[in-house]
Amino acid sequence: MPTRLRGELGKDPLYTKGYCIYHDAVHGPATKIEWHHNFIFAGKQVQERWCILPIDETIHAKANQKQVRERLDWIMLNRADNDTLVGYSRAANLIRKRDQLNETYGTPSKKQRS
Repeated sequence: MPTRLRGELGKDPLYTKGYCIYHDAVHGPATKIEWHHNFIFAGKQVQERWCILPIDETIHAKANQKQVRERLDWIMLNRADNDTLVGYSRAANLIRKRDQLNETYGTPSKKQRS
């Protein structure tokens, strides 16, 4: 992860104060929060804030399970603006995917979208 991005995330309370974006909740100090790179493009982890998600270690361990992956994608896609998604929409229309996930899950909380 680039030093600049690591520094930005390290200063953000959503990434450092026990907040799990998957649960949209702050967990106690015993819960380990990990930064999950949720988006792979051209075989590499995308190093952008919108696709690096703070999740607790139990969710991180299950991130490749279909239902967990779908919910993480829903959160992630709602954190990006349309121009960003268009730039990554080569293999799949990410705006359409976001809209479909919003039909299933609704609208993420303001915290989940920041």
